[in-house]
Amino acid sequence: MFNPLNLIVHFGNFLAQQLGKPEKSGAICGFLRLALKKEYGTEGVDNLTPDKLKQVLQGELQQKLMILKVTTLSDAITATMKEVTRNQSLFTMNQA
Repeated sequence: MFNPLNLIVHFGNFLAQQLGKPEKSGAICGFLRLALKKEYGTEGVDNLTPDKLKQVLQGELQQKLMILKVTTLSDAITATMKEVTRNQSLFTMNQA
């Protein structure tokens, strides 16, 4: 069975790359997971959908990264949201 945390790692690493951060460090993935949990609780992480992920990218995660004064944040969030849309099939695999 596909683990929903794999989605968080995939899109967290993509966002890290967009921000010019080391994608394998896990920091952005951790922030993404915390933002998802704050917004939707544990069930939100376990039942991740493209819409939930996009909402968290534009809301809670963006706020956390703004506090850290991450540069090029807007472009990175936009690119990551496009990546979520392009890879919606990963979410279907997660539900199977």
